[in-house]
Amino acid sequence: MMTEDAAEIFCPACGYNLRGIASERCPECGLALDRAQLNRSQLPWTYRHEIGRVRAYLKTVLLVLARPRRVGEEVARPVSLEDARRFRHITVMIAFVPVMAAITWQLFVIKHDIRATMTRPIPSSINQQPAGVTWPAAAVVAPTHAWIGWTLETGLLPIVAFSAWLFLYACSGVASWFFHPPSLSIPRQNRAIALSYYSSAAMAIMPASLAILIQILLTATSPIARRFLPYIVLLGFLALVPVYQLFQSYLVPMRMLRRATQATTARVWTMGAVLPITWALLGIVILIGIPLAYLYVSIVMISFLP
Repeated sequence: MMTEDAAEIFCPACGYNLRGIASERCPECGLALDRAQLNRSQLPWTYRHEIGRVRAYLKTVLLVLARPRRVGEEVARPVSLEDARRFRHITVMIAFVPVMAAITWQLFVIKHDIRATMTRPIPSSINQQPAGVTWPAAAVVAPTHAWIGWTLETGLLPIVAFSAWLFLYACSGVASWFFHPPSLSIPRQNRAIALSYYSSAAMAIMPASLAILIQILLTATSPIARRFLPYIVLLGFLALVPVYQLFQSYLVPMRMLRRATQATTARVWTMGAVLPITWALLGIVILIGIPLAYLYVSIVMISFLP
């Protein structure tokens, strides 16, 4: 990607390049211009060193979710690609940490259940074991190469962790594919791509959404909790949080696209059709494909053991 020329200023309404034009109105559409504002970013994240990182991040998330069209209009002002990438990375990590915690917990639960129900390995002298006699636990000896299986089993956790992070990171960048149409100048394309990374703001709701979904699942499996009607009503109300996150993840990029690139309705709806399909394909390839590939390689390795 080419380096952005921060001196380029565009009309927020029609996108006309105002560089070198001293008029207080856009010569293309006649919009009254506030040049002091056009030279200054309106994204709170840009001023994190002055107002604090946490405050700047939260204000930016709220701005993106509440007023995505206004964020799209920032394409008329200088936009830092490095700032946008940093915002995206932080947002992905905020979403990744609770997801990884839930996956780790579930893997250990599954691992414990499997080991509790599986038949434990027994000595080769099993053939001489009398009928109806069960070997005591103390007599059970692990196979010679059991450590290989245990190592491969332990290695599944970082593989799943990598898959989860890669999936979230990839999903956060899908929208950028639509934010650089050839009809835009290179500086506007670069700014639009940078703004597209802010559309990942909905991922910041992931900790709350995941906690609510886990609580709903636990309630569904608990007979006692199901009898407590006020608690069920509260969970039903809180279930709107993950629904809100899902819809915002889908709608925010589309709203930003129209303002940032002056996209046609057809282009916006094309993006709306491609986004969920791409997310689903990424889930299949990354979330399912990578762990399955690891398990397949593990099985092949174990099958070669004597």
